[in-house]
Amino acid sequence: MVLPMKKLVSRVTSGKGKGQYRKIDYGRVVTIKGKQYDRTIIKAAQIAVKGAGDGRISEADAKMICKAIRPTEDGKSTYDKREKDTMVYVRANFKFTPAADTAVRNFISKMGGKQAARTLAMKASAMKAMKTMKAMKATKVMKTMKADKAMKEKTMKTMKAMKAMKAKKSVKGQ
Repeated sequence: MVLPMKKLVSRVTSGKGKGQYRKIDYGRVVTIKGKQYDRTIIKAAQIAVKGAGDGRISEADAKMICKAIRPTEDGKSTYDKREKDTMVYVRANFKFTPAADTAVRNFISKMGGKQAARTLAMKASAMKAMKTMKAMKATKVMKTMKADKAMKEKTMKTMKAMKAMKAKKSVKGQ
């Protein structure tokens, strides 16, 4: 007999649409002993240990937990502090088979590496933009300084001409 595959689903719990499926909210939290954890990961772990078996999370069930940790692999979802704390809680309170433990750890390290690479690329891009902006600002400052210098020179010439005219007037008037 083949058991049906366990699946992480979300249903409406009250009101008019009670029992109907709804989109999973990966941002929901659950508070356990005063500390907030990621609800989706906790639910995935609870579903994984349900049913026939020895109460351990298998490798197939670990994939469901991985999906709860990182719903998309395109970089739009990240592995933040709350999710890390939740995984510490799950590891302490749920049993994994050795294969499932390895699968989850490999998944987290692979996704963490990708996240780090994206972060480095983003920082490099930001640094490049900052250098460009500094260069543009320096160029603008240089142009402003040249313009100021030209303006000062022009002002000095005008002042010298005015002094010369004033000196001529005073010579004529004597």
